[in-house]
Amino acid sequence: MKSLGDGGSCTCALAKHKTTGKPFAIKIYNYDVEIQMIRDEIKMMKCFDHDNIIKLISYGSDPIVFRSGKTRNVHYIVLEYAQMGDLFDLVKNAGFFSESTARFFFK
Repeated sequence: MKSLGDGGSCTCALAKHKTTGKPFAIKIYNYDVEIQMIRDEIKMMKCFDHDNIIKLISYGSDPIVFRSGKTRNVHYIVLEYAQMGDLFDLVKNAGFFSESTARFFFK
């Protein structure tokens, strides 16, 4: 998996579907993140249905066994992959948008 970035509570990686090859972003949460925070994010993302908002594909939790033999669950969410980056990066790089361009993104 290719890393897409790191944040305070998770790491994002690019993954591809084994059969179709379709790319997805996987958000893998750090072990110390409270499960309620993850549940809240999933609940919020389920409410969104807009062309310009990344869609929640799936979510789950799987055990990981460390070399020491200790086991922990890793929590993750699978998201639609935004190949061109997110809107924040676009605004940051462009500096400003014309009214017609802004209307396209914020319709």
